[in-house]
Amino acid sequence: MEERTRKELSEIFVEESVRGARCELVALRAEQQGEPETAALFRAMQAAAEVQARRVLLQLRGALPESKEFVRELAGYTGECLRKFLPRLKTAAEDVGDHREAELAGRFRRVAANHASLLKKVAEGRSRGEELFVCTVCGFIAESDIPEHCPVCKAVPKRFAVNA
Repeated sequence: MEERTRKELSEIFVEESVRGARCELVALRAEQQGEPETAALFRAMQAAAEVQARRVLLQLRGALPESKEFVRELAGYTGECLRKFLPRLKTAAEDVGDHREAELAGRFRRVAANHASLLKKVAEGRSRGEELFVCTVCGFIAESDIPEHCPVCKAVPKRFAVNA
């Protein structure tokens, strides 16, 4: 597959995934507001977006870069998030006095740093194939053992899922 086509399909995959997540949020809001018909429509739209995203992913499967190249790409994107986007989000939230959003941006930043550290280990060949545990509250990934409390969000051990 040509590089330009791969990039376009990758962007479509991201957009469809985001659209599906947004539809899910609107469906939840509609349910809370007692609008079952609207909720049903957005659940259907969410399912459709997921179908489209899966179709694009299947198309991309053979065109994705080798895993080592992808680790480098993802590490670069994660680093860009840490340097650019997340600090801007936190600053914007603080500027308007939205402490919840600023804290959320801080959590995103700590989780992204955790992921960047794990990617670096893999890229440098230092990953030992340890069992991984994902915090289902914030997305922090712990290696080998579940921590007493999540270092990012303070979640208890039962909030970690095994992801070997």
